[in-house]
Amino acid sequence: MRNYLSSNRSLLLFLCTYRILNVILTETIFEPDEIWQNIEPINYFLFGHGVLLWDWLTGIRTVVGLIFYIPNFILYHLLLKNRIYYDLFSFYLPRIISGLICVISNYYTIRLGELYHKDRNDMIFRVIISHGIWLYGTRTHTDTLIMNLGVIIFYFFKKYLIQIQSRNKKTENGNMEGSFLIPSALAFLLLSYIFYLRPPSIVLLIPILLEIIIYYFNNSYVDLIKFLSTSILYAITFLSSFIVIDSLFVGKIFSSTIFFIMVNIIYGISELFGTSPFYFTILFFTVLVGIQILEFIFKMNRNIVVSSSAILYLLVYSIVGHKEMRFLLPAIPFVLIVCAENKKIKVGNKNKRATKYKRNITKYLSIKNIIRFILIIQYLVSVFINVTHQRVMPTLRYLKENTSPNDSIFFCVCPYSFPVYSYLTLHKDLKMLTGEQDIFSKMNDIKVLDKYKGQNIIVGEYKKFKENLPKSLEQYTSYDCMVINKTFYNQSRSILRNYKVVEIFRYAYVMAEDDKDIFLYVIKKIK
Repeated sequence: MRNYLSSNRSLLLFLCTYRILNVILTETIFEPDEIWQNIEPINYFLFGHGVLLWDWLTGIRTVVGLIFYIPNFILYHLLLKNRIYYDLFSFYLPRIISGLICVISNYYTIRLGELYHKDRNDMIFRVIISHGIWLYGTRTHTDTLIMNLGVIIFYFFKKYLIQIQSRNKKTENGNMEGSFLIPSALAFLLLSYIFYLRPPSIVLLIPILLEIIIYYFNNSYVDLIKFLSTSILYAITFLSSFIVIDSLFVGKIFSSTIFFIMVNIIYGISELFGTSPFYFTILFFTVLVGIQILEFIFKMNRNIVVSSSAILYLLVYSIVGHKEMRFLLPAIPFVLIVCAENKKIKVGNKNKRATKYKRNITKYLSIKNIIRFILIIQYLVSVFINVTHQRVMPTLRYLKENTSPNDSIFFCVCPYSFPVYSYLTLHKDLKMLTGEQDIFSKMNDIKVLDKYKGQNIIVGEYKKFKENLPKSLEQYTSYDCMVINKTFYNQSRSILRNYKVVEIFRYAYVMAEDDKDIFLYVIKKIK
């Protein structure tokens, strides 16, 4: 296997197969943003079906962030009449697209590790066995996209630094005449892209950019000016292009990035969704990388630039009041690189270091094997979680196969748990409870963009519904079918006398959230 993966082409093929398997086994949705940031909005824009959440209605989200998934939904539209394609085009194919981006990211993570003299086999092992990447790498979060693109950008800049260092050495030896090397336009395009989607993400690349700038500063002021000028030109060009796309889409001069900063930093609207102390960043990240958090602490001084990227990113997000585990995903590849073993250096028998190495090899191997064993256990647990925790596809498939487009369906579950409108596109009468926070309490002049006039931000619908059960359910008893969690069903049996349970699905094995339940019931009206 090691010999097979020594080829880059074979490595790419293996990673591709592995991530597609990752997608097939993942029929779960961890957070609403996975669907309602990038998938449901495309369905709304292309087909006029569904609803948009407050962040889209007010302009925090950008259509620029949807470009990877739009082709998938155009194909879906062309094949809309054949319901067999629902599973593929509304759920699996977007994740396959994310999975292929993850393949490229995994590949460049391994290659970047090699640039930092890491053992290739250990890098491959850590990337494959990373439970954080297994859980999130093929999902459709914006954070997943930034994780996958961030390490690719870092690789391009590190490769660029090595090239200019090599060119300088050759020039000093008189073998070639030095000339300024233009940095990669693709690297700056991707850098501008992730900055436009999520401005704080740029901190991932600050250490490597500083290393390039310091190198030029120490060797050539002229080349430094050329590099900075080229970088600024790239940034202005790409960011302007994104603003033009946003403006054309919205119908006025507009930048979602500026609005994102204003809403989340100046007004602090994100705090309405919960706040946590700074140390939660460490707790969340420990869940994502497991025992490697200890390895990282002991080894981070070996690769200062890579370590700085992860540390700086975590520090920035520790300051933010509202914390989510997925916000920390982009730091994972950098931790894997720092933790990976260095390439083994062959030393002659007469060297004293070799004798010392032999004396300690048993201890070294035992620690290494213990860590690997723990990593495998973490990975196996994550596989189970990925397959079982908040599993939505069995319920959706049942609805597709056992209801007609004329049937009305009410989702009486925690808001945004299902890709309701993108999956059941042919159903015209669908209702999902919304869970919008009172954003007007933080920013009373916030408005729905003119483009979305006609859609309202309904504050606290789910909260009011839950507080007034079972009476609040009466207004929905005209629906032909309901998806309702076990707790709500037991509370509302008197209201649901005209319904019968036709199927029960296990939504999860462990559920720590009050608004969710382990079992979901599909109930149909008795006719």
